[in-house]
Amino acid sequence: MRAKGSDLWGRIFSDATAKVVFIASILYVVGVTCYGWNGKLADLYAFRQTQTAISVSYLLKGGPWLAYETPVLGPPWSIPFEFPLYQWIVALVAKTGLFAVDQAGRFVSEFFFFSSLYPLYKLLGILKLSSRQRYLILAIFCISPQYLFWSRSFMIESTAIALSVYYLWLVFVCCKQLAAGRLNRLAMTGVAVLGAMAGMVKVTTFFSFLAGACIVVAFFAIKTYREEGVHKKAILMFCLLAFSAVIVPFLAVSGWTAYADSLKSLNPLASGMTSSGLRTWNFGTFEQKFSLKTWQTFYFRTLTDLVGNSYLAAISVAAVVFCRKERAKVAIISLGLFLLTLLTFTNLQYVHTYYSYSNGIFFIVAVGIIISDLLESRNNLKRVGGITLFCLCLFFSTRHFFSTYWPFQNQYFDFTPITSAIDTYSGDNDVFIVFGSTWSSEIPYYIKRRAAMINNPDLNDPALRTLKENLRGHRIGGLLFYTRNGFDKGTQAFVTNAFRFFEVTPGYYFVYPWYKYNSEILMVFNGAR
Repeated sequence: MRAKGSDLWGRIFSDATAKVVFIASILYVVGVTCYGWNGKLADLYAFRQTQTAISVSYLLKGGPWLAYETPVLGPPWSIPFEFPLYQWIVALVAKTGLFAVDQAGRFVSEFFFFSSLYPLYKLLGILKLSSRQRYLILAIFCISPQYLFWSRSFMIESTAIALSVYYLWLVFVCCKQLAAGRLNRLAMTGVAVLGAMAGMVKVTTFFSFLAGACIVVAFFAIKTYREEGVHKKAILMFCLLAFSAVIVPFLAVSGWTAYADSLKSLNPLASGMTSSGLRTWNFGTFEQKFSLKTWQTFYFRTLTDLVGNSYLAAISVAAVVFCRKERAKVAIISLGLFLLTLLTFTNLQYVHTYYSYSNGIFFIVAVGIIISDLLESRNNLKRVGGITLFCLCLFFSTRHFFSTYWPFQNQYFDFTPITSAIDTYSGDNDVFIVFGSTWSSEIPYYIKRRAAMINNPDLNDPALRTLKENLRGHRIGGLLFYTRNGFDKGTQAFVTNAFRFFEVTPGYYFVYPWYKYNSEILMVFNGAR
């Protein structure tokens, strides 16, 4: 009877079934992605999406491709953060004429997300997971609300993930070959190139993969030593791999960071955005790292974004005690890599919901390994538990996506009145001074003008005086004032002082609603011709 039951279960939970589930998840991603495809970049974290998009638009206008411009903080216009691989590809796609800039950005993001599935499948295979287990893990990855939504955004996240997954997969490939006494120079070169590119594109994403690579190299080196003892050839080959996997990416990231910092330090409004200036912002404080509030946020918000429900996430992780020992070890290491990023870049993960895109893949893999191992068990109770957890994951992920993210996918706002006024009363090369909108790129992107976004309204700030000097030779098209609280007499006095400070004659003015927070923009154009 047990043999017949096992045969029946084998037919139900077969490779074919797992493939069907995976293909269905792919079709689901494609279908969901199409909704709002032609919409504006006016959904969640629009400030970050337009920051990337405006850089692409100025690449297309003939701007420099390495010291790329993000013209939102006044001249000099180059304030690079990430290495612009994603921006280059989007610009090239846009040049084909197949997509407008916004849609080109979405297309490239989705392309990199889908391209990450292959190396993830191969990597899981090296970890000795069966084909059906791998397909189910990929399905969970595809339907994750976090990855489903942010993979269609105009952001670098999926590019960094794809490069990092390819990198870690090749590290595994190299380790297995070295353990067998072979050296694949092409794979070793691939590790170095992919690691360098992934780190420069987004080091906060690459960090956990680098840690994973270190664990893999150390594991295989120790295993080789125990089995074969010390050999000069083996030591040399593993040293070469460590150089390719760790040293080369480190040098690349260090070099790019120094270059980016040197450019940002030239801009009076961006000098605080260097790597040293953002250290606390990136890593958080010691108190924040061990704050109950911080970890409550990670539990309730981050885990829900990844698998749809934080309680389901906790139960799935707890089920690791019922897994086979070798599977449990892999799941625990994957969970550790997920937590490592939370502990390292605590503030970024706490403030920005999309940052779990960088490390959430490790949590999803851990949960997927646990669930799929239960499904492969010969114990009927474990099988039922695995089926239940998998179905709940599908249900809660879908529900959370449609209740939380779906409404934002097709945000619409008619920018025509604003852009018409800009085109009528200013020139294409004019620069606008914008107060009240921090340094968000949204306004400059939609009005299609360079800008100086001023966060500190103190007109006695030395940085503003330097900005004023840097603007010599540029025509100021006008001053824009963003507010969520309406305009009053105090605003009128400040507007007068601001025009006097920048030596601009006020001309036509308009007040337009902005697309979020019930906010408004007061636009006062330069009256001098």
